[in-house]
Amino acid sequence: MTIFGYIVIFCALVSIYLGYYIVSKILSRKTNYKGLKSQFEKVVFIILISAIIFVLNFFSVIFSYTHYWDKMVQTLTGDVYSATVIGYKQEIIRSKSFASSNTYSDKIIFFPKVEYLTLEGIKLIKTVNATSNHPPKIGQKVKITHRKDSLNANAIELDWIVLLGGTLFSGVAMFFLYLLSSYIGNFAFRKRIRNALYLGAILAAINLCCIIIIFLRQ
Repeated sequence: MTIFGYIVIFCALVSIYLGYYIVSKILSRKTNYKGLKSQFEKVVFIILISAIIFVLNFFSVIFSYTHYWDKMVQTLTGDVYSATVIGYKQEIIRSKSFASSNTYSDKIIFFPKVEYLTLEGIKLIKTVNATSNHPPKIGQKVKITHRKDSLNANAIELDWIVLLGGTLFSGVAMFFLYLLSSYIGNFAFRKRIRNALYLGAILAAINLCCIIIIFLRQ
């Protein structure tokens, strides 16, 4: 299993653990939650809270790993090449037209396929691990990093505005993740807010450092 798989499993287990203890603490105050009497309702409540925590984990920890930490490691440990776009790998994702809409539409996203020669003179064709609304044209040169143990080519020419927005977004997700998770403790609400702000700022700063390192590697 890959590191990404272990991180997802770890986040899922932590989410279930926190969800269980948050619900247990809420149910211990039965005077405020008289409707939650059956075990079925308790299980549903645990699943709901665990799902919310996992979503926050996804947009803070998992999102940071895939878009910043792993990309930075590949950028630092790989050799830089100028590759030529020779085609695209297409993937279809389903998305809502509007946030309040119940209808979904299919959207095709394009991951560039590139060709390049390694330092050993071996010609390789790999799919770039990044996409955008305006992918590079066929024949266009792009900068990538290459590692022998990686199935994809690592893009280092990125949409910096999107990455900066993602940095802020991951920090906000971490803020709410800690704020919700710390309910199992006996901290004052003001202290929970302060700690959540610190953790959100630290995660955003780490991701920002990753962006700077990738940019300097160009």
